[in-house]
Amino acid sequence: MIEDRNEIASLPRETAPPRDLDDAIAAALRRAGLLRRSRAPLYAAAAAIVLAIGIAFFWTHRAPVQPNYILLLYESPRLAGGSRAEYGAWAREMRPLIVGGEELADSTVLAVPAQPAERVAGYFLIRAKDDASAARVARACPHLRHGGAIVLRRIVL
Repeated sequence: MIEDRNEIASLPRETAPPRDLDDAIAAALRRAGLLRRSRAPLYAAAAAIVLAIGIAFFWTHRAPVQPNYILLLYESPRLAGGSRAEYGAWAREMRPLIVGGEELADSTVLAVPAQPAERVAGYFLIRAKDDASAARVARACPHLRHGGAIVLRRIVL
């Protein structure tokens, strides 16, 4: 008996289990329904997707930039030439200062008390930090090169 104790005492205290033992035990526990795979990677992926969707939504659905000036384009007897393409190219060049604009129809829906002498042909909405910046945009408008008249007005917010 003492010999058995001595032999047992001489055995190494720790031995490494076979490499496949952990995987085999985990597989057996999963088959028995006692162990489930970790869902942390799944939850992390879902959180990343929700975060990406949230960022994309708020990035693309920001409040629109409010214009603070309107540039009115008036026809005049001297007006000649110009095209939508030319005005559109100018407006794109002036981004982000120009935030909108349209050509207006030829017909007047209502004029009170009488028909104005000059017709408003179109307008551009401008977002500028001050009057001087808005005036620089207005002076560059192709409408002036074609003999038209312009009026730049600040919008009261």
